[in-house]
Formats: sequence, C-alpha cells, structure tokens
Amino acid sequence: MRIMPVKHAIRTVLAISAALAMVACGQSGADSQTGEDTVQNDRPNGIADASVDGAIVDAGGQGSDDAARGTNPGAQAMILGAADAPVTLVEYASVTCPHCAAYHGFIFPILKEHYIEPGLVRFEFRDFPTAPPQLSYLGSSIARCAAAQNGLPAYFDMVGTLFEHQQDWVSQDYETHLSSYVEQADLTEPELLECINSDPVFEAINENVRKGMEEDGIQGTPAFVLAGDRLSGYNTATYEGYFEKIDAALTAAGATPPQGLPPLPDIAIPGHDHDH
Repeated sequence: MRIMPVKHAIRTVLAISAALAMVACGQSGADSQTGEDTVQNDRPNGIADASVDGAIVDAGGQGSDDAARGTNPGAQAMILGAADAPVTLVEYASVTCPHCAAYHGFIFPILKEHYIEPGLVRFEFRDFPTAPPQLSYLGSSIARCAAAQNGLPAYFDMVGTLFEHQQDWVSQDYETHLSSYVEQADLTEPELLECINSDPVFEAINENVRKGMEEDGIQGTPAFVLAGDRLSGYNTATYEGYFEKIDAALTAAGATPPQGLPPLPDIAIPGHDHDH
C-alpha cells in the first residue's frame, strides 16, 4: 500500500514548515555532550496549527474534540507497566530523532527488563516531533494507528521498528519503507488511512508537545520526567547515573531497586540526512 498522500502529513508540512521551526534534530544550539536534540523555536509553544477546511485547529486543546479523543485508541496515552508501579517515568521522544533511536536501542531494553516488567516503573511514551516534521508526525501517527487497530503492544512494536530502521525511512524513499512496515504489522489500509487522517490522533500528538514545552519545560529529545520532575544530573550521552536516579526515586517511594543490572553498553548514535 502507499502511505501518501495523507491529509495530516500534507497539512503538517504546510503549517509547521511555514509557521514554526518545530524541533530540530542534531546538536545545533546545544551542548554537544547533552545527547539531546534541541528545540529551535522562539514561540511560547511548539504546537502545530493546521488549517482544515478554512478553520484553524489548535491542538493545544482549544477547539479539540475531547470526546472523540477519549474513544479513539490511537489518541490515548501510550503506557507500559503496572498502573500501581511506585514510580512513573515519562519519555518525550521523536521517531526521527537519532538520539532517541540510540536510547531505545541501547538503554530502553535494560529499563524494560529490570524496571517496567517487574512492576517497578510505569512508563509513558509521549510523541515530541522533531525535524523533519512531516515525517516525524507521519511516523507517530502510523504508530498510534497501529494501536487503534491491534492494541497498545502494536504501538510500541511500530515505534521500535521506526527507531530500528530510522536511517532507512527518514529519507527520500520514506513511502517504500513505511509501506513495508505497515504491511509487516498487518495493518489494513482503509482503517489506517482513516485513522491517520483523524483529528483526535493529530491532536493527541500536539497535546504531548504542549505538555512537554509548557508543563515540563522540554527543549530537546529524548527527555524524561521522573516522578513528576524533569530528570537531570546524569550523563545524557552515556547514561551514566541514569538508572541511579531511577533507583533513588524508587527508594524514596519505599520500593527496592533492582539488583544486578548489566553494564551500560557503548552507545552509537545513528546518522542520516535530514534534508527533505
């Protein structure tokens, strides 16, 4: 199947490219040791305003259909782990961000095995699109629509696929690659296109951007909020001290941190051309 043309992907290109720089991948304007992709946007928020049928959709909440979002599985919060876990960890990430791909390739497997699966950490993934914005929004929409068709695990499976193959699909040949991922995930075309074109999915992504920038002060990806506070004080390039911060939060919550964590791997940041 062909992923494009897709209404929201097209309108995102027009709205974001013209109205705001959104979030830029790479180390432009950032400390090269931060390991974050940084915001290059002087607006008070990084939310895309999209013109639809002559109206302005402000995904910051005004004019959004909360009832529709509440009944659309693709517009829900994307969460792994026990609801009663002692600690909640929120990640803001973009499927087109190389540093996010590195985190999910090298660090997230440790988090999942030793913290999420044992019920110690409740993990929420919040979309926070970076450059190129049209592909970032499209990738996030496809992942959310995978959840709408096949349940929450399908969302994280698709996100994992997008990170693993990021250097392939963040390219001029994105249609071919994304179409193959959709087929491998056994997603049906009519339902997928209807979902991608739905306002609730588009608004859910923008609501995550609004929360990140206005409530949590997020300026780059990947970024984390642990137990309600922005996670800092660890090496964001090597993740030295990262799990110690989570362990401290668990201890403060009266829980016992896991023992015998594997050593941190050497992290390689994937690289690709973001000119589209």
